[in-house]
This record gives sequence, C-alpha cells and structure tokens, in this order.
Amino acid sequence: NDGDEDQLNFSILGVRDIEATDNSNFFTQFSLMNQEINSSGRIIGNLGLGYRKLSDDKNFMFGANTFYDRDLTDGQSRLGLGIEAKGSILDLTANSYTKISNSEIVDGTREQVLSGWDYNLTSQIPRAPWARINYNAYKWETEKSTTDLKGNIYSLELDLTKSIEFVTALDKSSLAGTDDEFTAKVMYVYPPKENKMIMTDGFSDNFFEKESIKHKLKEKVRRQNKLAMEIQGAVVLARNN
Repeated sequence: NDGDEDQLNFSILGVRDIEATDNSNFFTQFSLMNQEINSSGRIIGNLGLGYRKLSDDKNFMFGANTFYDRDLTDGQSRLGLGIEAKGSILDLTANSYTKISNSEIVDGTREQVLSGWDYNLTSQIPRAPWARINYNAYKWETEKSTTDLKGNIYSLELDLTKSIEFVTALDKSSLAGTDDEFTAKVMYVYPPKENKMIMTDGFSDNFFEKESIKHKLKEKVRRQNKLAMEIQGAVVLARNN
C-alpha cells in the first residue's frame, strides 16, 4: 500500500554548521515534510546531528550522524544512525533506523513505525561532473506481514545551475501489488554550489573530474526521512523522499 499518490508533496530541509573548521564540520540537519499514511495527511519532522572530517590529504571525507524522526501528527517515532565515506568520484553512505515507539491506534486502525536499513552508492558520470547516478538498497522489517520489505532505487541527479538540481528516480519494491514508481523533482539549493561544473559548462576533457571535496563537509545527509509504516499488516512505503 503506497501513500502520497494523489497528494501535493512538500519538503523543507536545512543543513547548518555548529562548529566548522577547514577540514571538519560538526553540523545539524533538520527537515519537515508531508506524508500520506492510511489516507491521512501527516507532517513528518527530522532532527539530526553529524560530524565530518577530511583525510590528511583532503581526498576523502568520513562522517557519522544520528537522527530523531517523528510523525508530528500522531506520534510514531524512530532513531537513526548513519556513516559516510566520500571521495571526489564515489560516495558511500549507510543508515540504520530503529523504532522507539509502540504501535498506536489512529482513527480505529493500528499503526506501527518500522525499523530497517539502507545504503547508497553515488558516482560521478564520466565526462559529466555535473551529473551523478545513485543506487539505493533498502529493507524494512515488518511486524505482522510474512515477509520483510526490500527494494532498490535508481536515480539520476543533474546540476542544472549552481542553485537548481533536477532529480529523477525509479523505485522497484518487492511489496506485492505495488507498481514500480517513477518520480521527478526540481530542488533549489542554497547556498549555491560554488567551484563546481554545471550542465551549461558542457562535458569535461577528463574522464572523471577529480575535484576538491571540501564542499561535501556541508552537504545534506543521504537518508530516508519519511517513515515506513505497517497498517494492520499492510506496509506504507517511505517514498518520494
């Protein structure tokens, strides 16, 4: 069972430094978005803290983070832990999500937020440093359903300008009766991505553009901010994040 099909979605996300140096960043990330669960519009909030540090040669970045995710409308919540390892060409992130609330009765229906995990691999596209391909694998551990929910998301990200990013994705879920979902969205990025090639710059002379990764100290954390929920044995996917 997949929500958000006929609903206008909104999402606001911010990343702010708490203590930043030339080679490290202690930061907070927060977001607010809507999600349809059991035919009911919910507001989902996320609040996280993270720390990132560049390697001595500044060719790699490593980080860790923790998040608190909550359905602000009806109270389900979970904790998240994540790790990051990033370079100029390839990024790896992995996240775990642990439910910290018991099932709730909402409008006569029992709901339970689910625990799970995901990981992301992101790579620059050859000769197009303004384009990235991303592979995401995820699993949600169901409570009542006979099988856990697994899936894969394939996405393409394009830097149209220093402030405008276009993202298209295909979500292929193992959930019976759920079609593969194709999404597309345009995002406004502030502050702008400085010292980076954008689509109008054309293709690079280099197969891979080895750029400074200092800007990745301030990037958003790749994770699933929406909640995966089980509604009396039926699973609501955390899609359109």
